[in-house]
Amino acid sequence: MREISFTVPGIPQPRQAHKLSRKGGKVWKYLPAKSRVYQDRISAYGLMEMRKRKLKPLGGAIALEVLFVFPAPERQRKAQREAIERGKFLPYLSKDIDNTLKCLLDGLKGVVIIDDRFVVDLGASKRMGKTPATIITVRTIAEEAK
Repeated sequence: MREISFTVPGIPQPRQAHKLSRKGGKVWKYLPAKSRVYQDRISAYGLMEMRKRKLKPLGGAIALEVLFVFPAPERQRKAQREAIERGKFLPYLSKDIDNTLKCLLDGLKGVVIIDDRFVVDLGASKRMGKTPATIITVRTIAEEAK
């Protein structure tokens, strides 16, 4: 079993729908900048971790655990600020967790994991904190003896 953990600084971004553009009589499909930048950041930090450990992208059954830390609002009540500091404030109004996961999985694909279809266990949480980041743990799961 192999386990890789790394932190990607910055505000987690959800996967936005592809946009269409006409150029030279053709229609082009592209990913909006915020999603592309976040996805590229995930790939870059994942690649640094894989190179540091001298590993190739992982295959087989994969377990993935993710913690998305969103920035706390600038203005807040004292009780809310204390709850955020303890990690107990649940940011239910922030970005969709499923779309943020899509962007994350696309960033991991081909760099940390061969493909997102290998992910069989998935745990994702979102919280608010002083320092926005994405904390990722990828683990291979030993297959049962046949």
